[in-house]
Amino acid sequence: MRPGRAISSSASALAVCTAGIAAAMATAGTTFAGDAGPAGPAGRDLFGTRDKAKRASAQDAPVPATVEWSDGRKETGRLSFTPGVPLAVYDLGKKEWVDIELADLEALEASPRAEKMDREWRWKDYGSDEKVYTGRERPRRWLDHTLRLKGSEAMKVHVKGTVMYFDTAPDTAKQEPGVKSAGIAAGKTDDKPDKVAAPKPVRRRLIIRQYDRGDWGQTLEGLVYVKRIEVGEPKGAPAEAPRPAGKRPGVE
Repeated sequence: MRPGRAISSSASALAVCTAGIAAAMATAGTTFAGDAGPAGPAGRDLFGTRDKAKRASAQDAPVPATVEWSDGRKETGRLSFTPGVPLAVYDLGKKEWVDIELADLEALEASPRAEKMDREWRWKDYGSDEKVYTGRERPRRWLDHTLRLKGSEAMKVHVKGTVMYFDTAPDTAKQEPGVKSAGIAAGKTDDKPDKVAAPKPVRRRLIIRQYDRGDWGQTLEGLVYVKRIEVGEPKGAPAEAPRPAGKRPGVE
């Protein structure tokens, strides 16, 4: 058989096989994963991708929270995880690793297990086996964490290093000057005030880990860590006053 005829026969067999599979899936009420239409007459999600996307979106949604640092600072804002990355902790009671979703978290608190100051040493002379203290030190700290989920008791855990994001209200005093409208910038004069760009929230990266080491010359007090995270609206926060019927927000 000539090579050209062999390739043609193989292509025909592949086309027949593909058509048969497509017909069988259509009869079963399913579609290929790449199809843009609904998943069969019954509207089934064959691989569960739509449900997974909805769950991931709900789990990654920022939540109101209060964060307290070891230096006494305390702020309220909105907390979020890295999208698709849960908080991994080792449950000391059950002796197993557990993934915690943001929607299930109620509080996370850190307490020092051990702290020390490391000294810096160097060789006294080239080729010498004697070390001398340089006078510089740096801090080291080990943390234990207590975690509480919604509707459950607190548990002692070890936290795998992770990054959280904390968005707080902007400091309007530090915002850049507002940008004038296009008409005023073009030389048009009127009595309307300049348009000011809406201030953006301030985003902080919260490094959550059980071990930390500072720089040379730093103190233990200067090695600040996240002491407590409490999810939910702050206690005692004033409730929003009801708006009068028929009036838009911001209109007297």
